[in-house]
Amino acid sequence: MSYALSKEGTIIYVPGGSNDDVRRVLNVDLSGQATDFFDLRKRFEFARYSPDGKYVGFVIVEQNHSNIWIYHIEGGALNQLTFYQGRTVTNFVWSPDSKVIAYATTAEVFFKSIYLRKIDGTGVAEKIYRSPLKTPLYVEDWSSDGSMLGFEQWDESTGGDLLVYSFRDSSAKPYLATPATGRPACLSTGRTHRFAPTWG
Repeated sequence: MSYALSKEGTIIYVPGGSNDDVRRVLNVDLSGQATDFFDLRKRFEFARYSPDGKYVGFVIVEQNHSNIWIYHIEGGALNQLTFYQGRTVTNFVWSPDSKVIAYATTAEVFFKSIYLRKIDGTGVAEKIYRSPLKTPLYVEDWSSDGSMLGFEQWDESTGGDLLVYSFRDSSAKPYLATPATGRPACLSTGRTHRFAPTWG
């Protein structure tokens, strides 16, 4: 199951199912009424509205790979942004100006990495972080001033650790190590951080 909340308060919702399911994307209004967001049926795994409300990004699984696709709400075009074969994109977050996506991927064999990609498709993907571990990696939040990116790295000894990548000095540093599975719920200004642990 995945969902994304628009600025107007409506939700697009991808119902859960088995790993091989072809799924609908539903639009749910404030009254709870659900309608098809569009007619496309694919294996949608992840969805996020852009901060400016003009786009919805999806992770779509096809055979043994997954990639990011961008849906243009005005005009209805759905364009593929990444083109990995035999590799997966785990998830992504939008930049505050809605021009760039940061995503976690298994593009490098055995190692998890974070890349940046302009949504207009120009240029090439820029790798900003490669994990020294072979465990899952998830990008979680981009600060509203654009200076920091929060992500979670699973460590077998400490659990779900929160790290913060600084665009000012191009470095990633541990922020919080905990035996919980964490989610950096907010990096609002680059100074305020919130952490929502899930104890297992």
